[in-house]
Amino acid sequence: MTATIIFYPEPDFQGAEQSFEVDQDTCTTIPEPAVGNAASVDFSRNVWYCDFFSDRVCKGEKLGTIGQGGYADLGETGKWLRSVQCAFYGMSLSPAEISRMRSTFFVKRISSSRLEGMSSLEI
Repeated sequence: MTATIIFYPEPDFQGAEQSFEVDQDTCTTIPEPAVGNAASVDFSRNVWYCDFFSDRVCKGEKLGTIGQGGYADLGETGKWLRSVQCAFYGMSLSPAEISRMRSTFFVKRISSSRLEGMSSLEI
């Protein structure tokens, strides 16, 4: 089963979208030109949540967990997303069950001093 992640270069899901496919519970390197160019993010309906990481193999710092409905303003964090791993809803869930499962998710805000420290990451 696959899902689609959609990155936008501007907040509030604006600008020319860049989409790519991900497999469930599998680390996916964010492809060019989406990598480093995300101001907001959205998902196809079957995504429950995605964890975003600062490196290409989902082993670095987890920068955020974002749930269904996406995130309208990633701020500076969007520049540092390099890989993603997602969990999907079960195919047997009804829309009402999915709605009840939604939670509040977060994106870490990174201070400019932390961004400087991340500049040595392999990009």
